[in-house]
Amino acid sequence: MKLLRICLTIIMTSILLTMALPAKAEDALRIVYNVGVAPLKFEDETKRPQGLFPDIWRLWAKKPAKKYNL
Repeated sequence: MKLLRICLTIIMTSILLTMALPAKAEDALRIVYNVGVAPLKFEDETKRPQGLFPDIWRLWAKKPAKKYNL
């Protein structure tokens, strides 16, 4: 029980100290990508969209159609 109390105290102190520190512009997470990059999105020989993004949207479009019998 004493060990649990010590662990919780350490965790709570860490959380409070982390929340007290102001975020700096250098600490910001930036994710940058080019949607024209081949694995993400490109056009095949017939000018149809291919890649990860079009595949995700096709799956997204099928899901509600199956759910509602459209």
